[in-house]
Amino acid sequence: MQLNETQVKKLLSRENNIKFNQLGFSLLVTRLSGLYSKDPNNELLKKSLAEINAFITQYKAILSKDFDLLAKL
Repeated sequence: MQLNETQVKKLLSRENNIKFNQLGFSLLVTRLSGLYSKDPNNELLKKSLAEINAFITQYKAILSKDFDLLAKL
């Protein structure tokens, strides 16, 4: 599963408060969300997209429960 820019933008928005099962992924999203809320620019969005997709690719075996939450974005 790969996310697109629109999904990542929704994921990083502060009003979207999804609770993920995987702590590592939750920490990644929290960190990127904090950075994006301070300076919401297109370059940071693209870097966040790449970092999130790399994490998903590497840890897809342990993220299976979180894929359902991500699919709703």
